[in-house]
Amino acid sequence: PRLMRMITFMALFHVPYLHFFHLFLDARILRLGIKHPTVAVVAKVTIDQFMAAPPYMAWFLLASSTLEGNSWTETKQAIKTNWWPMLYNCWIIWIPGHCV
Repeated sequence: PRLMRMITFMALFHVPYLHFFHLFLDARILRLGIKHPTVAVVAKVTIDQFMAAPPYMAWFLLASSTLEGNSWTETKQAIKTNWWPMLYNCWIIWIPGHCV
């Protein structure tokens, strides 16, 4: 059941979201005239991790809790309990990972 929930979420939301978000992000960085590769990477990672990741994590928790069949009260509690630790761990892994 958990595997199917993850496959459903990934196929319906995660992959399309990341694809189009990063196309949008690339276009915005180019439009801003940022040409230096290091500055472009720092700008993309900053926007991705500090503007896009926080609401994405909440959306992920909402979707996974809903797909588990939890009530709205349980879903709100899951978001309240798990959002910050999940986001913090995301930053620990993905900020350095994107910069390599």
